[in-house]
Amino acid sequence: MEVKAWLVTWFADEIDCDKSEIDMELNFFEEQYIDSLKVFELIVEIEHTFNIKFDNSDFLDDKIHTINGLSLLIEEKQA
Repeated sequence: MEVKAWLVTWFADEIDCDKSEIDMELNFFEEQYIDSLKVFELIVEIEHTFNIKFDNSDFLDDKIHTINGLSLLIEEKQA
């Protein structure tokens, strides 16, 4: 499964918009597209879907704030 496509679909479903409207570099925390509960749900779904585990340092990495960055982080964990 392609990571970026999965993330775009997840965010489009969560914020109820078309996939083409998703900005891959937008900080989804600052824009308040998802709240803290949704962040938790997203992380759990990512870990399950891509068979990875996040550790505490991942949440300090600025990459986790955008779809492009989050997809890179996931791909690094899969390698």
